[in-house]
Amino acid sequence: MMKYIILTINAIFCLLLPTACSGSGETGEKTPETVALLQNLKQAERKGILFGHHDDTAYGIGWEGDKGRSDVKSVCGAYPGVMSFDLGEIELGGTHNLDKVSFAHLREYIIEQYARGGMISLSWHVRNPKTGGDSWDVTDSTVVASVMQGGENHVKMRMTNDRLRLKGVNNVLLAYSPGMESDTVEEYLERYPGDDIIDVLGTDVYQFERSQYIKQLNKMLTILKQAQEERNAGTQINISIMKKNKKFQKDQMTAEGYTEFVEFFKDRM
Repeated sequence: MMKYIILTINAIFCLLLPTACSGSGETGEKTPETVALLQNLKQAERKGILFGHHDDTAYGIGWEGDKGRSDVKSVCGAYPGVMSFDLGEIELGGTHNLDKVSFAHLREYIIEQYARGGMISLSWHVRNPKTGGDSWDVTDSTVVASVMQGGENHVKMRMTNDRLRLKGVNNVLLAYSPGMESDTVEEYLERYPGDDIIDVLGTDVYQFERSQYIKQLNKMLTILKQAQEERNAGTQINISIMKKNKKFQKDQMTAEGYTEFVEFFKDRM
């Protein structure tokens, strides 16, 4: 049984990239690099944990845009194994994402992380297409149904997958990573689109208050393990967010803080 964990801060895993560009996409098959990434994740579980950090080389405590700089590297001596970035607002045709990082720089960060042998995760917080609000605007419950047929549960992710393949994007792994609201495996899988398109399982947990955060993590880790066993999912990716705010908290940006965070997961897996 695989119990491989990837920890990341301030990210939702949607797409996992093994390379910045590859493959023709005509057949819809994954590229060799992409297949190798999934196999490597399965094999690496014997070694423990891959630690990740969102926007790691984009900004940090007291700096922004410094070439090659990383708070994780400053504290731990190495870049994180996983880096995540967000494509939010790329659909608007602008030059910067929702975190005010330029897409030109994001491309550089992704290529650099790949060259280091690291893994890249992309999330995409699309703006609300009906209300014009941000991705967290839930004032209208009919948004997805208003722009596509088939309702809101499974169609959106399947449509995204089909569109990516149609456009020749065959160098990504697709992850299913809902929030912390589920109390059972059945609730967690309520919007699961199918084993045929999902490569990894995950969850997205924010820390607002420590004791509640730990309680939610314990719950979601249990649910993830059960979902993995039931679906024989192979690789399990757990995603945890230590703090919601954009800048990583200074009191956690220490070697002891990172160690505590990692040990928490090791003890529970």
